[in-house]
Amino acid sequence: MGEAGATLRRLAYTIPVVWLVVSVVFLLIHLVPGDPIQQMLGEGATASAVSLLGMGGLLIVWKSVLAKAP
Repeated sequence: MGEAGATLRRLAYTIPVVWLVVSVVFLLIHLVPGDPIQQMLGEGATASAVSLLGMGGLLIVWKSVLAKAP
């Protein structure tokens, strides 16, 4: 079980590392003062761009990207 055991051990170490990275990114995004969407778009963002991104605009973008995928 040498090679399979090593692979399973690496996968077992990967899960907490991914969880830690996701948690740190989440905390950094939500600890920034102000609205995270406004921070991502910048100061010159229009109200329609902010509302589009805030109301699931990324989901719309992903659906259009996945619809074009072969």
